[in-house]
Amino acid sequence: MERNETKTNDYSNHYGSIIDVFRRRKASADPVKAAAESLVSAIRQSEVYQTYLSAKEEIMQMPVLKAQMDEFRKRNYELQNLTVNVLEETEKLQQEFASMLDNAMVRRYLNAENAFCRLIQQVNWQLIEELDFEADFIGKSLREAE
Repeated sequence: MERNETKTNDYSNHYGSIIDVFRRRKASADPVKAAAESLVSAIRQSEVYQTYLSAKEEIMQMPVLKAQMDEFRKRNYELQNLTVNVLEETEKLQQEFASMLDNAMVRRYLNAENAFCRLIQQVNWQLIEELDFEADFIGKSLREAE
């Protein structure tokens, strides 16, 4: 029985529920998975993630606007992964979607999404750098931009 827990007369709950027993066994068997679960929990409690969820919930109430925004996000993502003049193409894309981008709800969502993505990138880079993962081929300029 855990410390500071009151004993019950329920003999089936001596070690907690069967789910609790399996969770403890899983966590002790894989410390990396347990740490990842703790990280996920910390992220879920972060202001960045809470802001993202709030903005996401708000934009989901506007299906037409969400569809337009998703098209913008898709095309912007594709631009980021092409070898074209990204700045010029991004400017064209922003002009095409200018009226939608003027919407405060859209800006709030895109800013929150961007902040959340940067948080995840920072975690990834910290893992890569501190675990001596060879990622020099990416270049410092990309990591410093984040």
